[in-house]
Amino acid sequence: MLQRHKIRVSENINVIKRAHSQLKKTAEISLNLSDLTRDNLVNHLEAFYDSLIREEIIVSVKTDAKIFPEILSLCLSKAPPFFNNNKNEFKDSVIWYSYIYYIKNIKIEDCCLLTNNHKDFCDKDGGLHNNLKVDIALKVYNSTKSLLTENQDRLDIQPTKQIIRVLESAQRNPQFTWELLNENLKQIKDEIRYYLDGLEASSFVKDDLSKITLVGGLYFVGDVELKSVQDIEYEAIDNLLYITGTLICNVVIELMKHQPEDDDEPYCHYRDLNIDVEFELSLDVDENKSFEYVELFKPNVLF
Repeated sequence: MLQRHKIRVSENINVIKRAHSQLKKTAEISLNLSDLTRDNLVNHLEAFYDSLIREEIIVSVKTDAKIFPEILSLCLSKAPPFFNNNKNEFKDSVIWYSYIYYIKNIKIEDCCLLTNNHKDFCDKDGGLHNNLKVDIALKVYNSTKSLLTENQDRLDIQPTKQIIRVLESAQRNPQFTWELLNENLKQIKDEIRYYLDGLEASSFVKDDLSKITLVGGLYFVGDVELKSVQDIEYEAIDNLLYITGTLICNVVIELMKHQPEDDDEPYCHYRDLNIDVEFELSLDVDENKSFEYVELFKPNVLF
């Protein structure tokens, strides 16, 4: 998570500095941006987490060396979900088995896993992967909304006045979600590409011959265009507005065929496609109408 935060912070800083450079030229405005560095912002986040740990709001789970023999065995046998299909998600396996070891060692009951990393922790239906099921009560939630909605009575969470105003604004404007997505277009397109990366090349073709031909093939995601959002629902909890629905986008895909007989050129161009893909969409929007989280899952190619 921290590494991804560093990348996003760097991108946002570059946007601010480019805008500042233009302002200096056109409006003779100069601001002191010396403190606006990636390290300063990352240190601020780390300090925030440290304060949560000191106040015992969260617990930092340490990795125990006892988990590594099992992880090494899984890695060598290429056991899914962390090590199959030429993947080597060693970090995700360490995270998972560290949590499980901690839960069992401390004897915590009524646990849950909140993750939008469906590719590495869950099966296609969003449930915990069969190889990860353990002898403890652990329920998977694929969004913050589902976690809070299902446990509202236990947590006694009420929406803030400001988030109620955001909800009312959304209910008055049929284009509210569509406008939000387009205001954050780069982030949405990056998320679409990220989730498409988990598919097989054969997923993008309909006929059986092409599916067979593309076994072991590669693909590259090109231009992404948002087409529509459907079945939008809103729910305000605490200081967030949770938005769920369906997002349909158009994607350019370059398919590459595997050539095992050619060591110099193991892949060759097979076909370019322009296809529509449907995602289940979940957005967490704060009181300033900014994204807290974006979750896309269950990509479905529309033939």
